[in-house]
Amino acid sequence: MTVAVLAAPEFGPEGLDTEGVQRLITRLNAKDPDLVVVMGDFTSPNLAQASMEDRFADTLSLGAFARLEAELGVEAVMGPLDAAYGR
Repeated sequence: MTVAVLAAPEFGPEGLDTEGVQRLITRLNAKDPDLVVVMGDFTSPNLAQASMEDRFADTLSLGAFARLEAELGVEAVMGPLDAAYGR
C-alpha cells in the first residue's frame, strides 16, 4: 500500500501560489497512491490580512485539492491556522 502524506501546504501570499498547488497535485497523482492524507495548515499565517486577490487565489488553490486521486480515498485534517481563519 502506498500512502501519500501532504503536510502543511500553507498556500496564500507567503506560501504556494495556485500554479504551485497545481504542480504539486499533478506530481502527487503521478505517484498513484492508494491513500492520500492532507494535513493542515492549508492557509498561510497572514491570509486574514491579505488582499481580496490573494484570498481568491487561496480559494482556487483549495479547489485544486479536488483533483487528488487515490483508490482508497483522500482524507484531510485542518490545522490550527485553518481553524483560526474559519476554514
